[in-house]
Order: sequence, then structure tokens, then C-alpha cells
Amino acid sequence: MKNMNREFTVFAALAIAFAAPDCASATDCGAAKCAPSFDDYPVVEHSRLFPSVTLVLQTKLAKKYRTVITQQSRQDPDFAGHYRVATWGCGTDCHGFAIINKRNGKVYTVPDLEYVAGVMGNGEDRLAYRVESRLFIVTGRKNDEDEGKFYYLWNGSSLKLIFKSEIAKESFED
Repeated sequence: MKNMNREFTVFAALAIAFAAPDCASATDCGAAKCAPSFDDYPVVEHSRLFPSVTLVLQTKLAKKYRTVITQQSRQDPDFAGHYRVATWGCGTDCHGFAIINKRNGKVYTVPDLEYVAGVMGNGEDRLAYRVESRLFIVTGRKNDEDEGKFYYLWNGSSLKLIFKSEIAKESFED
């Protein structure tokens, strides 16, 4: 009987191990299969109709790019239901951004992410986001320091890093 219980316990443990997802947590793997997806963080409601509001530019970066932010604030929401991501160029394959709340006009910037630059051999979009999701993906070099694919979750006033992976690079050697 003891032998049978031990065999059952071993069998159950193996069954659980093999039935578990490919990665136990976001920090256990760098593979894209473990990365969050837009569908994982849906927005409950979103609308395209918003009255024009006065922008609230609170940060130095938002004030510096107020013209492009103002121009892009007139467009429909494109992120997390009622937000608009305003983007601007900062050089070859370099992008800066701010997030505009279309309901109240508040403009948010990310303190540790002033811009993202491309990485040689990687052709992915530097910024990826959707109107029906709270997930915001940054691919490249953040402020010319940290390189990777960064997955952020929008909480209504800031982006929180939830996952990071390496980025795919195309080899140029023959």
C-alpha cells in the first residue's frame, strides 16, 4: 500500500509538472512565448467620442513637446480605452512619447523612459499598444542604456514594468 501511494504521488507530481505552462513566472524565461499579450489585459470600455479638453502638461518633457502633443491630442484614442499616445521623432529610429487622457486632458510621461532607440538587426515597432488593451510594449534601447523588449501595464496614471525579454536580432554576417 505504501508503495502504491508513493507511485501515485510521483505520478501526480509528474502530471502537474508536465501540464504546467511553459514558464512558471515571467522571470523564468526570456522567450517570447512567456511574454504577456494584449489580450491578457483588456480594457472594459472604450469610446471614440470625446470633447476637446485643455491639456494638463505637468512634466518638463511634456512641456518641451507641447506642440506635437497638442496636435496629436485631437485624434481618436489609440491606447487603453480613452488614451492617446503622442509620439515624436528624436533621430534615426528614435521615438519619444507621452500618454494623453482624452477625458481630462492630463498628459503623462514616464520618468525613466524619455525615448527609445532602435537596435541594429531588429525591425520591430519601437512602441506597440492597442485601444482595447492596457499593455504597452517598448522594443529597443531605453535612453541609450538598457536594451530589450519591455512590457508595461498601464494603471491609469503610470506604466509599470511587468516583463522584460531579449529582442530578436537579425545577423548581418554571411
